[in-house]
Amino acid sequence: MLEQALELAASDEVARATRTQVRSSRGIRGIATGDLARALDAAWRLDPPRLPDDLPLLDRLFATSWEHGLAAIGLTAALVPDEPNPVLATATRWLTDADDLVSADAIGWLLLGPARIAQGLGPESLVDETEPLRARAAVAAGLAWLPIPIEGPAAAAVRARLNQARAAWVSASDDAAVGQIATCYARHPDPHVQKGMRRLLRTWGTVSRDAAVQWTRAFPGGLPRLLADEMAKLTKKGG
Repeated sequence: MLEQALELAASDEVARATRTQVRSSRGIRGIATGDLARALDAAWRLDPPRLPDDLPLLDRLFATSWEHGLAAIGLTAALVPDEPNPVLATATRWLTDADDLVSADAIGWLLLGPARIAQGLGPESLVDETEPLRARAAVAAGLAWLPIPIEGPAAAAVRARLNQARAAWVSASDDAAVGQIATCYARHPDPHVQKGMRRLLRTWGTVSRDAAVQWTRAFPGGLPRLLADEMAKLTKKGG
C-alpha cells in the first residue's frame, strides 16, 4: 500500500527539482515532501511494520529510491521504543549504503541517536567516525538528545504512532551527551560535518544556552572559525 501510494505521488517535475538539490545512487522518484509525509502517516496507521519480521520489506523499501529510503527510515524510527537493538543495527547498515546528506541526517536524528537513548546509553558508539557521511550522521544524532521536535517527512510515522502533531525524543536536554558528540566532531575537516556541527551547536544554544556556552569556553584550543562565529552570536545575545 505504501509503495503504491508513493509511486502514484511521483512526478517528473518534482524529480527534476529534487535532483538540483539531492543526488543519490538509489535514484530520485520525484515525491513531494508533503505527499511522502501523508503516505507515511497513512501507512503507519493502517499497517505498521514489526521487527524482525518486516525487516526484509524495510530493506527493500530503503533500496528502492531516495524517497523510499526516507520512508523506510521513518517507519523504522517509529519502532525505536519497541526494538532499539535491531533498529540500531539496521541504521548502521543503511548508513553504509546512503550517499546523501539528507539520508545521513535522518538516519542520525531518527535512528542512531534515539536507539541509543532507548537502550539507556549515551553516544559512545557514535563518536570518532572519520568518514564524512558517517560523521555527519553522528552529529545529527546529537539532536536526538535535545528536546526539540523532530523534523522532515520521515518524522511523520513517529508522530502517527504518538498521535501527536509534534514529537521529540527527550523532554530535557542531555548536555553531557551533546557535549561528547560536539567535542568529537568540532574539528572534523569536512565542510558538511562542520555545517552539521553548526546546526547542532545553534540548536543546543536555543534550549540549553548556559551549557552550550560553558562547553564553548572550555573547548581546548578554541573552536574553528565557523563554529566560533556561531557561538559568539549566542554569547553576545545572552550577555
